[in-house]
Amino acid sequence: MARFSLDLLAKRYEPRLAQLYQGLQSALSSCAETSQELQQGAAWLHDIAYILAPATTQPMRAEHVAGQLRGYLDTVPAAISTQCGGGLMSRRA
Repeated sequence: MARFSLDLLAKRYEPRLAQLYQGLQSALSSCAETSQELQQGAAWLHDIAYILAPATTQPMRAEHVAGQLRGYLDTVPAAISTQCGGGLMSRRA
């Protein structure tokens, strides 16, 4: 929506459209950091789901899957534990 408004403004200046664009930019900029954090969290969940998905070719032992999951979680930044109040990262051992 903001991009569309900017394209229209480039063709013909309209004060109400300029005001809409400024309002959208303000609203979106306040959400940018949260959006990035949610996208990162979604990527981590996707990776974890891939690790936990049943293998179709050859079943893996639970210990092997657990080892893969622990190895992956070791790569996730430690900062996540402070952002989540100690959540998942502080409970796993």
